[in-house]
Amino acid sequence: MEMQEDQRSAKPRADLSEFLRAKRAELSRDDFGICHTGRMRSKGLRREDIAYLTHVSLTWYTWLEQGRDISVSPRLLSRLASTLRLNEAERRYLFRLCGLQPSTGRNLLKRQDVSQGLVRLLHAIRGAAFVINMRWDILAANHYAEALFGINLSSLDHAPNVLSLIFLDERHKGLMQHWERDARKAVAKFRLDLIEADIPEMEELVADLKMKSASFDLFC
Repeated sequence: MEMQEDQRSAKPRADLSEFLRAKRAELSRDDFGICHTGRMRSKGLRREDIAYLTHVSLTWYTWLEQGRDISVSPRLLSRLASTLRLNEAERRYLFRLCGLQPSTGRNLLKRQDVSQGLVRLLHAIRGAAFVINMRWDILAANHYAEALFGINLSSLDHAPNVLSLIFLDERHKGLMQHWERDARKAVAKFRLDLIEADIPEMEELVADLKMKSASFDLFC
């Protein structure tokens, strides 16, 4: 009986090991802007790269990929899924292999969720006032805030993101007198929000910014 139970428990771990190795091999260091150093034996990401991008220890990820019986939290798996760029079906499969239920997290507020009453209140304020969701997408803003961010919400069909403006928009960076100091503070605050929230879209934003901005990667 014990042998049968060991065999059943070993099967998901073997599948997990195979799945993680396969997904890692599909990605390259170029996808994440990681410089090639030394002689690379393969084009895929190394375990060290996955650990670095996911903000976990190399030992933890190595043991996970080897299928060892270790402690795994939904939050860490969500971060790993974002690093590996898994689609929703692959994400659910990863959670299932680890014996966990995929976390649906909280729904992000959209621009249409902001009431007209709140919009009128924002415009009545003499000073920058705006509404953001947990991902720091700007859902509504008065004219002072639009000038602060260098945006015009009425002309956009999407909600601009505060962190994307700080790190990817050169025009907005030029409006910030103390860019490095304020950018570091923004990253620190967002990381606190990330710990409190359980929203995959926030993890995806971090992965995207780490790939596109060396400064964000450094400050993060």
